[in-house]
Amino acid sequence: MNRSPFSPFTMAVLVLGALLIMAAGTFSTAATPGQVPQQSGVCPSCRGSGTTPFPCPSCNGTGFRNGVNCTMCLGRGRSICASCRGTGRW
Repeated sequence: MNRSPFSPFTMAVLVLGALLIMAAGTFSTAATPGQVPQQSGVCPSCRGSGTTPFPCPSCNGTGFRNGVNCTMCLGRGRSICASCRGTGRW
């Protein structure tokens, strides 16, 4: 009977690592024809603004609620981008 010198846990880690390496090779950062490569570090969802193109539903786009900055949009008047959480960075 052949026994592996590795424990089952070690084998699982090795197999998982190999799968992750193979999966990483399937994703490419190169632009496809007709596609403009994105600037690194800029959120692709909001294009760096940190907000969505829609007015904040809490303050109706004014940025103020009850005389103070709206806590939902942080006074910006637009909803915070969910992808970058308002930072504008990826």
